[in-house]
Amino acid sequence: MTPDGNHDDRDRDHTGQSRPRGPGVPRDWPLGSYHLLGIGIDAYAHWNRLGTAKAGAEAVCAVLQAEFGFLPEHCRLLLNEEATGEAILAVLTLMAMTLPEEASLLIYFAGHGHIEDLTKLGWWIPVDGARPSTEEELRKGRVGTKTWISNAQIKAVLGAMKAKHVLLVSDSCYSGDFVRAMTEVTPATDEYVKAALLRTSRHALTSGGLHPVQDDGFHGQSVFTHFFLKALQDRTVPWYTAHLLHGRVADGVLANARQMPAVGVVREAGGELSGEFVLVRPAAVDVERRLEEGSAELKALEEALERDRVAREEAARRREAKEAELAALQERIDALRAAQGAGVGGAGNWERMKALLDSKKRQAEELRRLQQQQEEEQRRRAEELERLEQEEREGRRKRFESEWAQYEDYLQDPDIPKEHHGEMWIAICGEFGVHPKSTAPGKLRWNGVGVEEVVVMPKPAPTPPPGPSTNGRIGDVFQTEIGMDLLWIPAGTFQMGSPAGVGHGDERPQTEVTISRPFWMGKYPVRQRDWTAVMGSNPSHFKGEDLPVESVDWNQGVEFGRKLTERMKGKIPEGYEFRLPTEAEWEYACRAGTTTQWSFGDVESEMEKYGWFSGNSGGKTHPVGEKLPNPWGLYDMHGGVREWVHDWSGSYPGGRVTDSKGAANGSYRVNRGGSWNDSVGGCRSAFRDGHGPGRRGDNLGFRLVLAPRSVH
Repeated sequence: MTPDGNHDDRDRDHTGQSRPRGPGVPRDWPLGSYHLLGIGIDAYAHWNRLGTAKAGAEAVCAVLQAEFGFLPEHCRLLLNEEATGEAILAVLTLMAMTLPEEASLLIYFAGHGHIEDLTKLGWWIPVDGARPSTEEELRKGRVGTKTWISNAQIKAVLGAMKAKHVLLVSDSCYSGDFVRAMTEVTPATDEYVKAALLRTSRHALTSGGLHPVQDDGFHGQSVFTHFFLKALQDRTVPWYTAHLLHGRVADGVLANARQMPAVGVVREAGGELSGEFVLVRPAAVDVERRLEEGSAELKALEEALERDRVAREEAARRREAKEAELAALQERIDALRAAQGAGVGGAGNWERMKALLDSKKRQAEELRRLQQQQEEEQRRRAEELERLEQEEREGRRKRFESEWAQYEDYLQDPDIPKEHHGEMWIAICGEFGVHPKSTAPGKLRWNGVGVEEVVVMPKPAPTPPPGPSTNGRIGDVFQTEIGMDLLWIPAGTFQMGSPAGVGHGDERPQTEVTISRPFWMGKYPVRQRDWTAVMGSNPSHFKGEDLPVESVDWNQGVEFGRKLTERMKGKIPEGYEFRLPTEAEWEYACRAGTTTQWSFGDVESEMEKYGWFSGNSGGKTHPVGEKLPNPWGLYDMHGGVREWVHDWSGSYPGGRVTDSKGAANGSYRVNRGGSWNDSVGGCRSAFRDGHGPGRRGDNLGFRLVLAPRSVH
């Protein structure tokens, strides 16, 4: 972008994991594991903000996992403040060092690009990239390009990659600098692709040539990324090469924007002209076959499943035979009844009838016995499977704990030089299939089903809250003395409620609301550790320091805010207080600039990534912050626990209002956001419910705002 804003057959890969193949994909194609580095930058420090880059990187990651079987642990995203020049080069270098030789890496970059007038060199602009240097700055020795990443640097890292295939997808201005000339399109036959997979490839697919490209487009995505995602979601195409993807994307882009997508070999990056990066669509993901096949534990599971199948088939055959015998007996009984009714047969018929009825009774009893036997066998098999799975998990846990203890002993051993610690870290991560986020030693843990890296985020320095006229930035954090983080929410205007045909009647009429002053809102719902620090006791049904506090009524939420305000007196601006948000403040912050049913869009299935609800909660609350945040960085706005807000329940006014305070009085106070026992629909941005102020429940909590004292 410019500174102006224009913007189900399976095979094994080398890791031993199952790689699903799409329909029509030959078995002998040499496919390795897929990996993704996604970079999306909207919130630039020194360049103008963009509107679609972060959403583009997140959407590409989601589609590649859903449509092409990319494993979550093989996907790395650097978004906004994470995407510094140092971080981007560090992750690329780490991938160059650690990705196996048969891997395929897709790099997606969305953000500002720049071509320097003097040198004609192309650059990526990271989030901390400086503006182009003026002549005066150059005279003082200030060179803005020091914080940029040159296309030459990227090519050098790609040239050092051990991974066989790399596809660079760049949605930025001047990205065509990677592709000086379009390469010839070769017919993508099965024979051609098989041969191309054996050769190293370094291809680039770019959103334009040596000119600016559009930032805006369709449904919150740029024009290029919209059609790129659309191509990836077309399930009629079993596999793509870079050239086939270009053909699908270019048609849509050319019809809707003044830019020409390009595709070709990245020159001087270690690729071969006849190599190809190939995206293969899986037929279906079979979770059981993605377990550690070949282990003794999995073999035992498969044998148990086979025994269960054989037993069920045998029981079914025996049951069918008994049912056939019963049917034959019934026919004979019916025939005797017909003969007796017609006066045929005479003496002896009754004795034969009794014998047949007794035989039928015995057969029915035998059938019931067989059914009970089958049910008991199924129960026993299920218990055996559960036991074997538990033993298998326990074995993996014990092995990890043993290896991790030895690793920590090595770290403390004075005879082992510290320069080997990074190599040890990479090695133990590889041992347990973890893709480390850094070459510096970190922490691994057992999460109940496998091994994962513990990400320790540094605590941000407290930021003083702004006065009513002070401007802040989205992402600014204020931390209270009890450790609660609040995020800065800008002033603005939004449509509150739902349009006709969407949601429920109490969400209408849709009303244009202006929030005239910025405020601070809790990054998370109030946690039990926060509540205990202020109130002393813990009323929650589900106990845990990082679980949201629940089983609190509206009055208790108000009292918590009052006590925290008193405690922080002199440390917050005059006229500000900690309080429950108004209903308008809550929905404005939840939507975070979106107009869809949820802050993440209109697709219900995406709720799995953003919140706890009846479909994934397991009937309980979970620690805050485990799901993805909304666009302004607020966590658990959808699901988790319902959140008390200040307003009485009442109808929306319609039209336009400023700083809406809701109804003047009523019987019920509003709660928002849905909870762990609500449906996905009950977690929408506009969904509202109400209870008496004294109502308590294990699905009712709240979050605070630090805002002007203006709702009383």
